Amino acid sequence: MYLDHLEEDLVEFRSMTNKGLALGNSRFKGEMEALTGRRMIVKKRGRLAKSGKENG
Repeated sequence: MYLDHLEEDLVEFRSMTNKGLALGNSRFKGEMEALTGRRMIVKKRGRLAKSGKENG
């Protein structure tokens, strides 16, 4: 049970490290964004969805 929780933390740590993102709570990430000028949260991948009606 403890090892399962440890494994989950390790997977998250590796993921964030590989992406160059901060690992911590939202307040810490916000402070890091302000200091570095870089995004510290993962955003959804891909293009933005079209807004409004399509032409044609």
